Amino acid sequence: MLHPITVLGSENREVTNLKVRDITGERLAFIKGSMPLTPHYYSILTNSILYTLDGFVQNSDGTFLRDTYWTDIMLLEHGLLKHRRSLFYKKLKGNYFSLLLFYSWGYYHWFCDVLPRYVMFMETYGHAIRSLNILIQKNPPSWMKNSLELLNYNVHYVEFDGVYPVKIEILHFIPPLSMTGDHDPKWLNKVRQGLLKNISVQHDKQSLKRLYISRSKAPSRKLKNEAALCELLKKFGFEMIHAEDISYLEQIKLFSNAEWLVAPHGAGLTNMLYMPKGAQVLELFSKNTLRRCYFTMAQTLGIQYHSLFLMPSDELKTGTDLIVEDIQLKALFEFLKHKIKTSI
Repeated sequence: MLHPITVLGSENREVTNLKVRDITGERLAFIKGSMPLTPHYYSILTNSILYTLDGFVQNSDGTFLRDTYWTDIMLLEHGLLKHRRSLFYKKLKGNYFSLLLFYSWGYYHWFCDVLPRYVMFMETYGHAIRSLNILIQKNPPSWMKNSLELLNYNVHYVEFDGVYPVKIEILHFIPPLSMTGDHDPKWLNKVRQGLLKNISVQHDKQSLKRLYISRSKAPSRKLKNEAALCELLKKFGFEMIHAEDISYLEQIKLFSNAEWLVAPHGAGLTNMLYMPKGAQVLELFSKNTLRRCYFTMAQTLGIQYHSLFLMPSDELKTGTDLIVEDIQLKALFEFLKHKIKTSI
């Protein structure tokens, strides 16, 4: 049965606040938007057209399938609407399932939005489909390829460059399992299990690591006084790493043996996916860019979550560098001293 397609602009959303306190006691709120995604459904679409690496699907009657994006504004602001009925497209024959979703090219969204949906589809429907093709982006990054190899489904991957649309003979479709920033507990944990079971990980409870992910090589959200923070963290046995310098498979092994993770808000926090249940994460946040995704991810995975709200270097802009003030360094010292048993 095909889920009814909502007319653009008729979006039904609710907004609630997730009130949290950081380790200093300061109280702020994550904005939580929700889009009803129930009842869940499975559809088989014929001769639909798929556009761009964001995975927009246009039905054979010309309407867009509402559930390929989370909010109507994502499509309304997309350049796709200016040329939505392209005269040029490639025809794809056979059975397909697309891993292209809005933001699916991003590290966090791949592991938390795309893969749970993929695993759910394969274990519920896909295993019964003969000669199934899976549509992925062209020249996928190594972490994307490696994760698909670890999940080890017997399918054929077809790369799509997103330049010209493709007209798909038979497209198997299920909607996102949750609003981006939220997580389906069952299927996110299934992803975790599927990735870990096919890689050799040596667990040593006596030598669990404490990691700090630096963003000094990133284009934004760097810590201006990172040296002071690292000096403090070193007293508690933390090791500074640059995630971009470590292969994906090595990251799995590293984080699966980590009991603590401290990091500024960013994709590196996605690696809590591999940490043992009960491990602890401290997210460093800009006060003007509060996003709930790692807070809710930690809750879903059984990870203890903490936060520290920092001042941005430019309060009028998002994504600017961050500053850890002296009073916050003192609060962090006392927090870690209480949480980590050391001889300090």
